[in-house]
Amino acid sequence: MLVFVIVVVAVVASLALGAGAILASRLAVSGDSALRGELRRSASSAAALAAWMIDGDTNGVDHVREEWALGFVSGDVEVSVEDEQARLKFQDANEAALGALMDAVSPRDAPLGADQATGQARAAYSWWSALRAVETNRMLYAEEELLGAPVTYHEALARALPHLSVLGKGKVNVNTAGREVFMALVIGVGGDAGTAERLYGRVARSRARGEYFESIGLVEARKLLAGGGGDPVTQEEARVLQLISQQMCVESGLFRITATARRGGAVVAVQCVYERGTGRILRWLEY
Repeated sequence: MLVFVIVVVAVVASLALGAGAILASRLAVSGDSALRGELRRSASSAAALAAWMIDGDTNGVDHVREEWALGFVSGDVEVSVEDEQARLKFQDANEAALGALMDAVSPRDAPLGADQATGQARAAYSWWSALRAVETNRMLYAEEELLGAPVTYHEALARALPHLSVLGKGKVNVNTAGREVFMALVIGVGGDAGTAERLYGRVARSRARGEYFESIGLVEARKLLAGGGGDPVTQEEARVLQLISQQMCVESGLFRITATARRGGAVVAVQCVYERGTGRILRWLEY
C-alpha cells in the first residue's frame, strides 16, 4: 500500500506540474498576443499621424529636407517615410534601366556585369509580357511579385527590390531619387555610365547646398547643377537631362510609411504606401 500511495502521489504531482507548465505557457502566449496587439495599434496610429503630416505638405514640391522625410518617434513607435516615387517603376522602365539598376546593386566582390544584368532584365520583361498576354488586365500590387520572374540570378533581382516600385504613375522625383535609380534612368535613355555618374554627382552637391528642383526644366537644371556657375553643364549632360526630364517630377503622390513599435523585447511593424490627396492605401503589410 505504501508503494502504491507513493506511485499515486508521484503521478498526481507530475500531472499538477504539467498542468502548471501548460497554464504558464498559455498565459505567456496570451500576454505576448495582447502586447503585440497593443503594439500593432500603436504602430497603426503612428502611421496615420505620418499620413496626416504628408497631407499637410501642400507646397507643390517634395524633397529630402521636408518634415515628412525626417521621420519621427511617437512613444514606443519609430516612424520613417520614403518617397515611393524615388523608386523606379518596373512597368514603365526598360531593359537598359532595370539592367543598370541590377548591376549597380550587385555585390562589389561579385558584380553582375552590364551584359549579364541586361540579360536578366530582358528575362524579367519577357515574363511580364507573357503574363499580360495571358491575363489582359494583369496588375502588379507589390514589388515582391517580381520575384516570380524566371531570372537566373534571383539574388540580383531581390537586391534591386528596395529601388523598385509597381505603383504610381511612373514618374521619378528628381529631388528624392537615389544614385542607383538616377543612374538607371540616365542609362535607360541611352546615356553612358560616366555621364550618369557625373550628373548624379552634381545633383548630390546641389542637395548638400540645401537646393532642390522646383520644376522640371533645362534652364533651372543648368542653374542648379552648375554649382553657382563655376562648373557649367556640358552639352552631353544637357542632352541627357532633356531626355530624362520626361520621366521625372518634383512633386510626389505616393509615400511609403513604416512604423515600428518596440516594447519589452517585442517588435511589431506596419508598412503602407499612402496616396496623398485621395487618402487611399495602396499597400499594407504587418510583420
